[in-house]
Amino acid sequence: MEPTGPALAEQLGALTTGLHGWLAGLDPARVYAAPAEGEWSVMELFAHMTEFLGYWSDAAAAIAAAPGVSFGRTVDDGDRTGFVEAHREDPVDVMLAAFSAAAGHARAQLASIPEAGWSAVGVHVRQGEMTLRDMVSGHLIRHLAGHWEQAKASYAAVAGV
Repeated sequence: MEPTGPALAEQLGALTTGLHGWLAGLDPARVYAAPAEGEWSVMELFAHMTEFLGYWSDAAAAIAAAPGVSFGRTVDDGDRTGFVEAHREDPVDVMLAAFSAAAGHARAQLASIPEAGWSAVGVHVRQGEMTLRDMVSGHLIRHLAGHWEQAKASYAAVAGV
């Protein structure tokens, strides 16, 4: 059985609450160090997650409002990479506030979609047609969970834990 829209919003809420608490409990001196050349630090990962919460939840609302709409972007998209670059050195409390705001926006966007909208289909720029439910599950929820795992590994590498 496919998850309902409210269930997806709940999953997102649980993930963002957990991520917020996890970042708040880290040693702030270690969140800015990259584990290796070319890899993102915990703070860069949080900046990325903060940015895409808004991007993907807005895309979800757009698909529900206008089925058939095109969505998605490439890895080198300037909005995506620019946000990470601009916020990678933010103080932890500033990033936590930005992340909380983005998470609240994303949950509100998902909660505003009527159940009928969850079967709407959009067209991803590289992956083709995709239901809204599949887009949110993959590009928002699994994407967020995957980056949390990446952030845990990054922190463990730089903290020696």
